[in-house]
Amino acid sequence: MDRIKMLQRVLIVFVAAIIISGSIWGMMRYLREQDSRWQAAKIIYRIQTALQTLDEDWKLESLLEVHPYEIKRPEGPSIFYYCCVTSYINEEPGIVSGLNKVALSQVVDVDKLEKPSIWTVNGRPAILGEIDDKMYLCWTISPLYSCVLEYNAGIIPQEEVLHIAESVDLPEK
Repeated sequence: MDRIKMLQRVLIVFVAAIIISGSIWGMMRYLREQDSRWQAAKIIYRIQTALQTLDEDWKLESLLEVHPYEIKRPEGPSIFYYCCVTSYINEEPGIVSGLNKVALSQVVDVDKLEKPSIWTVNGRPAILGEIDDKMYLCWTISPLYSCVLEYNAGIIPQEEVLHIAESVDLPEK
């Protein structure tokens, strides 16, 4: 009789452990599915898989995120600052020798800037130009970080824009 009661208790504990661990696993999976980064990763995986069915040489090299920030004052137009962050998947980032046009193109096409002028921001190459009465100052800090300042033409002197840009110096990795 003691063996049967002992076996019943072990069985109850075993079933309870399975139910609890299944509930925890289900909750973790539900929360993961709700995460926007997980959703993006699933889409990227599907695209990469579809491309690899056409040609096995396709592989994901990098991810690019653009973080926009709006800076306002009570009266007048806003200034927008965009930080473009590139994450390399299969390789180490190289050395920056100019503008990272791939990253910057997520905000503005650098090649289509009107009246472009070459500048330097903290010793790094930069370009200032205009498109449709909007001014864009674009520069690359490192292979991982590129930046864009967007503002209406004529609201800020160019020297102040350069001062703003030089105040941004992200850590190089």
